[in-house]
Amino acid sequence: MKRGRPVEQPVEVKEKFTRVVKHDDGSVTTWYYDYSKTKLGPIKTETKYPKGMLDWEQVQESLPKTKRKYALDDGRIVGYTRAKELGVI
Repeated sequence: MKRGRPVEQPVEVKEKFTRVVKHDDGSVTTWYYDYSKTKLGPIKTETKYPKGMLDWEQVQESLPKTKRKYALDDGRIVGYTRAKELGVI
């Protein structure tokens, strides 16, 4: 057995890594870090929700423009072609 203080080994600092957080409501958030770009926080975050959790607006944003529904000021909901005719788009 050697006596004395053990040899210090250098700690390897990761430049790029991700952190995945699973929330109680079922959503999953992924944080992407890159210390070569910034050391203040993540460079990108992604949140994925369970299938039934998205609200109407978020569902519409994920659809292509021609499949979306648009809400008019008077409360009516119209399709892409009618919204374009009315000047909503």
